[in-house]
Amino acid sequence: MQEERRYFDRTGLKLPLFLSSKKVNTELEAEVRDLGAKGLGIFSKDRLPLEGDVDLKVKVPKKGDFLTLAGNVIWSREYFPEGWRAGIALREQSVNLVAFSVLQDMLNR
Repeated sequence: MQEERRYFDRTGLKLPLFLSSKKVNTELEAEVRDLGAKGLGIFSKDRLPLEGDVDLKVKVPKKGDFLTLAGNVIWSREYFPEGWRAGIALREQSVNLVAFSVLQDMLNR
């Protein structure tokens, strides 16, 4: 059994996500499935660039605003026929714990 390395709990949810990278010349639509202070678990119908830098825009519920983040795709697995699951590690300078705390509080209401 693999040792848990997360310092913060993850919150399960479904939020629209728009993802772009230099490896992909278009913006991909995806869905955030779980969110933690240092990373995201996402689902996409499209294959994601593995180990690539990505820019993320997560749609904040009820406000219509976007939370902008940056990270790296650290793993990706195909879930046939639905699509792809992937893990994204957020870049340290992208992680704003205050914004994360506010978002998590909004989701728990």
